Amino acid sequence: MLQKRGQTLQGIDDSMKEDMRYAADYGFNKIQLDEFREQFKKYDVSKLGLISQSDVIEIIRAVRIELTESRRRKLIEMMEQRTIYKIDFPILIELASTAKKMEEGVHEQDVDSDYVDAFIALGAHDVVGSIRKETLLKIFEEFDLTIDLEDLLMKNDIAGEDLDFDMFCRIFGAGAGPVGDGLDTSRSQLTTVLSCLTERGRRSSRLNVRYKDFERFMSKMDGKF
Repeated sequence: MLQKRGQTLQGIDDSMKEDMRYAADYGFNKIQLDEFREQFKKYDVSKLGLISQSDVIEIIRAVRIELTESRRRKLIEMMEQRTIYKIDFPILIELASTAKKMEEGVHEQDVDSDYVDAFIALGAHDVVGSIRKETLLKIFEEFDLTIDLEDLLMKNDIAGEDLDFDMFCRIFGAGAGPVGDGLDTSRSQLTTVLSCLTERGRRSSRLNVRYKDFERFMSKMDGKF
């Protein structure tokens, strides 16, 4: 009886030390860690103390850490680079901490990647290229935006028929310049359009990669028949 009680107390002591270490290293409090443990047990269906990459994403979202598509891809890339396919609880906490830092704006390149993909979707080859103002105007018309593009350009001190990446970011609110009058409706509309353009850009990039792979395959096969 005393032995069992001693083992229980030892287990509690170890758990407290673990929580203190997680708090010091990753900034999560006991309530948050208990929530992570609850979610981890839910996805650890085999009871081996391991979950999958997709489970990690679901758990991070379940504990209310905002995970955009860009951030999700970065986390997956991190796991792939470290060849982590089965995740234990300590690794989950580490990845959740990274996601939390992204949410708090520590990894500002997340924002840039969304804007780059959207910029390319409008016809630019990369960030050193440019897009036509008329192309952006057609996008505004396509999404039935109530925003006056000419007025938006004027308020952001943007002139000319060609828009570079910095101008594009200022229009959509990524840079230091104001976005129109700063109205919530305008920002909401621009955010929606940006999200759609970002996805278009990524689909285009995936298609380009596949086509280049096909070209390499055909080049290797050339002369074999």
